[in-house]
Amino acid sequence: MTEQVFQEARAFTARARKLGQSLIGRTATSEEIDLLHMNFGFRLPDWYRHLIAEVPLIHTEVGWQADEPGENTNGIACMEIYEPRDMIYESFKAYPGIQILRYGYVCIGGDPTGSGGPLFCSF
Repeated sequence: MTEQVFQEARAFTARARKLGQSLIGRTATSEEIDLLHMNFGFRLPDWYRHLIAEVPLIHTEVGWQADEPGENTNGIACMEIYEPRDMIYESFKAYPGIQILRYGYVCIGGDPTGSGGPLFCSF
């Protein structure tokens, strides 16, 4: 499964690159990967750390059809994939991250449309 995740992520960034270089994010630095490991330990799997170190996903906006399009909306929801310092802040210093980290939920991104709502994932 992990290899399929990497293949899909690479294909996603290749499609985004065709639409414009501004849509491509960046990869995590080795220092950022070390920070994630020190802060999250087992809560964040190695494959996720390797993914953001190898595929330029940080600051990439990912959209999906969440609702039916309506009169005033296209129904698309988006998230921005956070850089490691924001993942750490939202998971350890802000709510609801502080309360749900113990249940295995790690902040991986947030709503880029202005609400600032963080999004959490349980690996």
